Amino acid sequence: MVAPALATRDRRVVMPPSLQILIPMWNDWQAVDGLIPALDQVLAARRWSAEVWLVDDGSTVPVPTSFAAWRLHAIEAVHLLRLRRNLGHQRAICIGLVTLHEERADGLVVIMDGDGEDRPEDVARLVDACRETGESEVVFAGRRKRSEGILFRVLYTVFLWIHFLLVGFRVRVGNFSVVPFRFLGSLVVVSETWSHYAASVFRARLPRRIVPTVRGRRAVGASRMDLVALVVHGLSAIAVYSETVGTRLLVGITGLTVVAGLAIGAIGLLAIAGVRFPASTGLLLGFLMVVLLQAVL
Repeated sequence: MVAPALATRDRRVVMPPSLQILIPMWNDWQAVDGLIPALDQVLAARRWSAEVWLVDDGSTVPVPTSFAAWRLHAIEAVHLLRLRRNLGHQRAICIGLVTLHEERADGLVVIMDGDGEDRPEDVARLVDACRETGESEVVFAGRRKRSEGILFRVLYTVFLWIHFLLVGFRVRVGNFSVVPFRFLGSLVVVSETWSHYAASVFRARLPRRIVPTVRGRRAVGASRMDLVALVVHGLSAIAVYSETVGTRLLVGITGLTVVAGLAIGAIGLLAIAGVRFPASTGLLLGFLMVVLLQAVL
């Protein structure tokens, strides 16, 4: 069943529907209240029309009385899907995709955050890129420049290297993307979508491309994602490739075990042959024994 519309557009402008814009949110009413008219302005300039789907991920802040006092021209309607409890950003996206798959039949689906960091003007760039391919690829926004603080950027760089070592490739995309409707049928049956939308697109091996963008600044307040939430989000992306991660860990541990065993054997043979070693060799031998025992056990 379609969620009730918060607002509808000014019917003086008639354009065929073309976009479904999915925005997961949690307590960001003020930011979304400013995002909707900004989106409408971008869409109207292109003479595109759209429906907006807000997925309220169990917000604890009530909807402000001034919310949705818009005068829209390009946006057909703004629907509100209210979840009974907080499930997390990625699961809110998954529920939104399933709803669109059930309620709509065609067009392009835009997925973006509602805090202002995904810029409305970049929606047009992603849609243009998708249509250039004949709507045959999922188009992601790639971050050329991030607006977060130095600590976040350092930790994010560490995550990229860990992801590369465990999965085999670096990823520089988030949720901001455009998905041709034809791919929704694949995404809604991929179990990994429940954990991490972007990783599930890669996991499903859907054709994709990346358009460089600059991340905007949060419209209101500071990010509500703490360090734990960010780590869980990163682990969720890696967990999508559990078979690959398991295989790489097994190969790495096996290789480390072989190297440690060979090194211990070499030291033993040299000691039998009468070769004298410095005192620090005992520490090295102890370390290699620990590595070998950990790998075996």
